[in-house]
Amino acid sequence: MPRIRTLLLLGAAAITLRASDASAQASPTTPPWWSPPFVVWYSAPSPRPAPAPVPASTPAAVVPVPLYRPTTGDAWPRDWAQMEDEVFALTNARRAEGAVCGGRSFAPAKPLVPDAILRTAARDHSRDMGAANYFEHVSPDGRSPIDRMHSAGWNGKTGGENIYGGHKDGAPMSAAEVVLGWMESPGHCSNIMDPRFKTLGVGFAAAPGSRLGNYWTQDFGG
Repeated sequence: MPRIRTLLLLGAAAITLRASDASAQASPTTPPWWSPPFVVWYSAPSPRPAPAPVPASTPAAVVPVPLYRPTTGDAWPRDWAQMEDEVFALTNARRAEGAVCGGRSFAPAKPLVPDAILRTAARDHSRDMGAANYFEHVSPDGRSPIDRMHSAGWNGKTGGENIYGGHKDGAPMSAAEVVLGWMESPGHCSNIMDPRFKTLGVGFAAAPGSRLGNYWTQDFGG
């Protein structure tokens, strides 16, 4: 058997939505190596094939959305919060530069303002993905990003979400690697550069033993 030298688990998915949407709309198609929800990539002579991509869009649940009670509050590990702050700062740095996302040009955009409610929603989603071992925008109980954001107390009408999961050699990816990965994927890049978005909450959670190990969520508000 060929010796596996490096194991890199990556996952990313992006979604932009409106509160009035009946279902979540998928982001533009991402490059082959970045197919949502995740890719297993081995640096080995004969890599094991990646799992088949799962559709990036899932219809909203037809049952009433259950009452969602945010559970994280401010009790969050300091190193996790530091990771979130770094992702936030790098996201605004990218907006200030302008970008081309999958052939679509974006002019420099104003910096996003931190939002405590969106941060709580993002943290809860990252932690929930790790605890329930899934990687999707729609929670197992049928809640969409908009459902989770509104239940946390957000009252906006236009929102978006980027998620990312994975590790390298057992350790979390750095904030720079995560933001770079999003910028290299058209859907994620478009969410970061979208001038309609004014606020942002970033949530990171580590879940040892789960499929991807580490989870990042960006919740954007317009």
